[in-house]
Amino acid sequence: MLAHYRGRMTDEKQQAAVEAAQRVVEEVSSWQYSADDAMIADQLDEGLRKADVRLDDDERTRILAEI
Repeated sequence: MLAHYRGRMTDEKQQAAVEAAQRVVEEVSSWQYSADDAMIADQLDEGLRKADVRLDDDERTRILAEI
């Protein structure tokens, strides 16, 4: 996952950001059978925003396609 933490990245912060992003993806993935695509995308974006993690557009698109 190409997660980017806003601001300066130490190895520990980068690892924490990646783990936070993975948790968000796992949570959103659990909704895949009961939510429409727009809701999944919104929840992914909101969770990543709360985790202070940013994905580039290609990575976000790839993750949403997998969910």
